[in-house]
Amino acid sequence: MELVTALRALPSSLAAIDDGHDSDDALRASLARSYRVLPAEVARLFRLLSLHPGDEFSAEVAAATIGTPVAACLPMLRSLASVHLLEHAGVRFILPPLMRAYATELAHDATAPQELADARVRMLDWYWAGASSADQAVYPHRIQRADLAPPAAAPPVILEFGPAAMAWLSTERTNLSAAIVLASEHGLPHAWRMPVLLRELYLLNNFRSDWKRTHEVALVAAHQAGDDQGEAGIHLGLALLARLDDEPAKSLQGLRSALELFGKAGNRRGEATTRHYLGNHYRYDREYTTAQTFYDHALRLRVEENDRSGQSATLHALGVIMVEQGDATQARAYLHQALDIRRSIGYHVGQAATLTELGMLADSEGDTETALTVLDEVVALQETQTADHEDVVRALTTLADIHVDRGDYAQAAARARYAIGLCHPHNDREHAIRASTTLSEALEHLGRHDEAQEESRHARELLVDLDVTPAIEPTAVRLTVLSDSDTDDDTTEPSDLP
Repeated sequence: MELVTALRALPSSLAAIDDGHDSDDALRASLARSYRVLPAEVARLFRLLSLHPGDEFSAEVAAATIGTPVAACLPMLRSLASVHLLEHAGVRFILPPLMRAYATELAHDATAPQELADARVRMLDWYWAGASSADQAVYPHRIQRADLAPPAAAPPVILEFGPAAMAWLSTERTNLSAAIVLASEHGLPHAWRMPVLLRELYLLNNFRSDWKRTHEVALVAAHQAGDDQGEAGIHLGLALLARLDDEPAKSLQGLRSALELFGKAGNRRGEATTRHYLGNHYRYDREYTTAQTFYDHALRLRVEENDRSGQSATLHALGVIMVEQGDATQARAYLHQALDIRRSIGYHVGQAATLTELGMLADSEGDTETALTVLDEVVALQETQTADHEDVVRALTTLADIHVDRGDYAQAAARARYAIGLCHPHNDREHAIRASTTLSEALEHLGRHDEAQEESRHARELLVDLDVTPAIEPTAVRLTVLSDSDTDDDTTEPSDLP
């Protein structure tokens, strides 16, 4: 019946095979003729490809599904494409809906249930291995939880560098989400372990919809399986997403659930991570005493567990909380401890975050030379794709402001434009307003009045419907001053600058 349903949904496919006549039998006969000429192993591959949750896939996952090397699988895939049971699209392959329906029928009729189950697990193992490799490529400093390591039998997915990992994630994005849903339908642990590995990659790429969808599916699957540790990790991920979505009450509830479940499972590293994020929660609400209590407990656990990456994160957070309370000396001490660890373990994203805080602290104290040196290092890390966009944007906008104050308006404009370009893909309006305001000021000093007014108008448009938080209030005031100097007359002399 699946084939008939697919057929009726795709009249153009039927027309191509049967000259437009309404004959399911003729279509089935045509497909059967193509299938019967296939060697046994190629026919098996066709049947098992129906298990893949996405229409487009790589030769590597196809090889994993049937348990053969890629070199042996590629000729089989090309054979299927040569008889039009598969489409070849560059380095990837497509199983169209009509062919998927036929392959599904054959799989259920001609393949043992256990073979189908084993093939499904092998295919999902490949995605699990890829998620693990991508996480390690971007965060090589971090020791993965033992339960997140893919099965030993999983075929290796080699992603040695951050950019390669990000490219793989972008290519496999849809398939990863579909694989997690498929795993949840069969009660497999891939459903709640893969999302934990992907969470920070989703954050770096602003894939919030993927984050939300996969974690919601995972939470149900982990709870049904009775995996307290797995459920705790997913509660933690959903709590972090809720905070990003400005839902603090929901975030706090998720963090408390995660802390209880990690404690129940005896996972001290998970408990330390959750206590750290509870510290963040109370810091955001300016409840500094409560925040520091959680941070101090998290730091003790992380030292006991020899979790150096975790130690650096909590030391960084303690530095930030001291900045916010005006204790620059203690802040600098904590931040330098964090930076030393992050450099020693090769945590480049963390280095950028800590350098940004140190640079902005130096700027606030009037030490612009140190601020320039430190923040330029953050920008250099961005150019190797090893820094979080928000840290780089904060660094760039601060650099732009410093250059304005020093009278280096061309450099200020260049830094501000760079920041604006990084804001757009992440819909980061708050930082874009600050960068546009600084750019307008720099352009005005350069005599490029029309461009300055355009940037000022752009910043005002971004400010509409955006709450003026303490973080952007100074920018809003600057923008008002700049706006008051705008003129709509045509008497401005044209600039001689390009």
